[in-house]
Amino acid sequence: MKTKILILTSVRLDGQDKEPGEKTELDESLLNKWIELGYCEVLREDDKKLSDDESKKDNPPKLKHLGGGYYDMPDGSKVHGKEAALEALKTFDA
Repeated sequence: MKTKILILTSVRLDGQDKEPGEKTELDESLLNKWIELGYCEVLREDDKKLSDDESKKDNPPKLKHLGGGYYDMPDGSKVHGKEAALEALKTFDA
């Protein structure tokens, strides 16, 4: 299955060079690794980048959505899944 992404840095995908700002699709098997490396960002279904304001609407201020189901914790670690991230966030507040 493919996911719509926004390219953040110059990369080579399927034998073609992709430039920052380009929209394309990426196989989900590569998605998490590419997000971790900072190559891409997941696009919503309407092809718009998930803005920080929209991300903050559903997430506590210390919880930053990175895309692909990953969340950035206050200590810089990454957690997969919103429920797991909310649970992990409780340890920082304690």
